[in-house]
Amino acid sequence: MVSLSLRVPVDNNFSAGQLKTFMNYSLFKDLESAGHQLAGVVETNGGCAAVVLAIANSGVPVAIPIANKLHAPLETIVIRRLFVRDGGALPVCAVSVAGNLLTESESVLRSDIEKQFVADAIESMSRRVAQMRGSVPPNDFSGSHALLVDNGIHTGSTIEIAIAAVRRLRPSRITVAIPVGDAQIKNKVESLADAVTCLKWVENFGHTGLWYRHFNRPSDDCVKVLLERSVEWT
Repeated sequence: MVSLSLRVPVDNNFSAGQLKTFMNYSLFKDLESAGHQLAGVVETNGGCAAVVLAIANSGVPVAIPIANKLHAPLETIVIRRLFVRDGGALPVCAVSVAGNLLTESESVLRSDIEKQFVADAIESMSRRVAQMRGSVPPNDFSGSHALLVDNGIHTGSTIEIAIAAVRRLRPSRITVAIPVGDAQIKNKVESLADAVTCLKWVENFGHTGLWYRHFNRPSDDCVKVLLERSVEWT
């Protein structure tokens, strides 16, 4: 798929006219409309069953039209960054993927203080995931085509953490699907996933919210409702 590259002004001292012009650069009305555009180009892997994994929380409204179109289960990925080691490229994390809790090995934790901190953080995260998922049971999607959806990619650290966690659950294939991404990390994302669908790779990315006219992050309660409704699509 041919993607469009855009370059936006880097000077934050906009005049009123320049600001109006910049606002017209917004690629998407809101998260859901971006999801509808993305759903039009996302492809599944032949006859393989698919599961749509939305990175919570802002990835969920983007993922809804995709799950709806594919009649696929809508699931969430919740990431809790715990701490960063000196020289570490990525933080030590706990990740919930479709209700499956994935944590670092005990051998990674170096002290009792670290172990207690991580235990407390995981307990807090588990309560949040349980509240968000409600009665939806964990999803075993091993052997399925996993479509990872987010509202955009800037540094690539979140999607790298998500991909590593999803790989542990043995899907047949991982496709990353995003409306917009920073052109500087395009090659990195493509090296991590089996396939990447991005509507627009842009220069001078700034932050993801700049590319939406209305950027509203859904609450955990809203995500819970959306997950429960998604059962009707499968």
